[in-house]
Amino acid sequence: MSRKLTAAEMKEFLRSQCEEILKYKWCLGEKLHHDPLLDKTINDIGHEWIQLYAREYRKKWEETHSH
Repeated sequence: MSRKLTAAEMKEFLRSQCEEILKYKWCLGEKLHHDPLLDKTINDIGHEWIQLYAREYRKKWEETHSH
């Protein structure tokens, strides 16, 4: 079950998610053999990552950051 994050935890979580989205963008570029920003915006790529991976990522992040 999700618990309420502190401001510091939320900041770390959001920073961590941004890093994962950038990794996803890089992997997508490797797959396409070009920068995916030629085809879509960073917002589109971020939204795609959220739809595909955010729920599982949050669960794993909470497991590793629980006190």
